[in-house]
Amino acid sequence: MADAWQAMGKILPEGRMAGGCVRDLLLGRAVHDLDIAVPLPPEVVMARAAKGEMRTVPTGLDHGTVTVLVTTASGTVPVEVTTLRRDVETDGRHAVVAWTDDWREDAARRDFTINALYADYEGQVSDYFGGLEDLRAGRVRFVGVAKTRIQEDALRMMRFFRFTARYGQQVDQEGLEVIRELAPLASTLSAERVAAELLRLLAGPERNLQTILEHMVSTGILDSWLGQQRPQAVPGTLGGALNKALEVPGLGAHESGPTLLRLAAFAPDGQAGAQLKLSRKAQNFLQALQVPLPQAQSTAVVRPALAERGLAAVVGRAVLEQWPLVALEALAVEPVPTFTLTGRDGLAHGLAAGPELGQALKACRQWWLNHDCQPSMEACRAWLAEQAGAGRFSTFSTMA
Repeated sequence: MADAWQAMGKILPEGRMAGGCVRDLLLGRAVHDLDIAVPLPPEVVMARAAKGEMRTVPTGLDHGTVTVLVTTASGTVPVEVTTLRRDVETDGRHAVVAWTDDWREDAARRDFTINALYADYEGQVSDYFGGLEDLRAGRVRFVGVAKTRIQEDALRMMRFFRFTARYGQQVDQEGLEVIRELAPLASTLSAERVAAELLRLLAGPERNLQTILEHMVSTGILDSWLGQQRPQAVPGTLGGALNKALEVPGLGAHESGPTLLRLAAFAPDGQAGAQLKLSRKAQNFLQALQVPLPQAQSTAVVRPALAERGLAAVVGRAVLEQWPLVALEALAVEPVPTFTLTGRDGLAHGLAAGPELGQALKACRQWWLNHDCQPSMEACRAWLAEQAGAGRFSTFSTMA
């Protein structure tokens, strides 16, 4: 990242590092994305890059953003370069902007003071709204008038909670009260934008997640998105016990397992996935988390559930049911039973291809599940042969 920063200094000496990367550098946190602001229009940025033999991608020209691809010793680094802007028109979701060369004017349109910081190539930080003091105090505060910032883009209410969870030592009460007043504006946002912010919050490692979610519930900001079954209180399972349980292997079998598990604990009716328009895979996982496990908390009795729902969903459900940690750890290493009989096995025993064969394999699999997935595949073949020999599947072909 340092090499890319130095390279950009050669073609855009007027530029300054901007926003989150400045904030995280000051906190000593890893910086994953390099963002630079410049008092130059996008076409000048692209011309400078071309002269410096760097490729560009017109990522968002309407908003003044160009991605410059910088070649370094460690590979190609994409750097987002954005022209200083001022808002001309806002509708609560999107803004029409105009270019400016005024750094303070650009900072004034940003969401929070800790995101309105700039640093030049000499390391000099420009702070127009007290972001450095807020960063030291662990305070997430809106730039200028909170009500105006939210009315410009209602998603900033969601971002307030996510950034407070990540960077705040306490919740800014002025911001919280304004959000309580303007919470109905959240209904104007798209499900996709709300879901992205909520899932990023739930994915975080923050220890104060339960407190932040309690504030979100109290303001009503999620009422439009969690339906009639919206939580009236945040379940205790979202506290330290859940965070500890999330360290148990197994949930990683689903790419978003821990995040969706927190969502399931927060909105336990199982409808949040559809309301937030999550992927079909995520919705199916959330639905699988709703199905109770057998009362006996042992690996033996959950083998059919493992075969039907997969390891991540079963481990997740056990976490929601607050299984003891030792039982969760044993469950996490339990092999997932697999039914491997195919149509060839049925054909080998004289079953006709078509509905008869499909129903026979389905019946065999159900017999295997009913016996806690204990029978071997050889035993399943023997059962299939016995049932086929007795003509118990012939009715399927006559029904077709």
